[in-house]
Amino acid sequence: MGLRVGVVGATGVVGRMMLRILEERGVAVDELRPMATASSAGTELTFRGETVRVVEARREAFDGLDFALFSAGATARRALAPPAVDANGYGPRVPGL
Repeated sequence: MGLRVGVVGATGVVGRMMLRILEERGVAVDELRPMATASSAGTELTFRGETVRVVEARREAFDGLDFALFSAGATARRALAPPAVDANGYGPRVPGL
């Protein structure tokens, strides 16, 4: 069974590189949830030959994920990382918080 992975900042250069590395390394991803700001939500990206729509990075977007990769700036990370933890019960030992 594969992972449910979120990528915050998926439309930026680093976020797109994260998607590429997930593909190249053959990470078992069953569900990819690319996230970005409201202005980038709705953008379509390609992952493993399929079109994936970017969703707005909000608390609800983290529900049910196994993990989330963050390539957003410090302000966005500080705002979004705590809700990501709360949504999935990761606990207080999440690296980078």
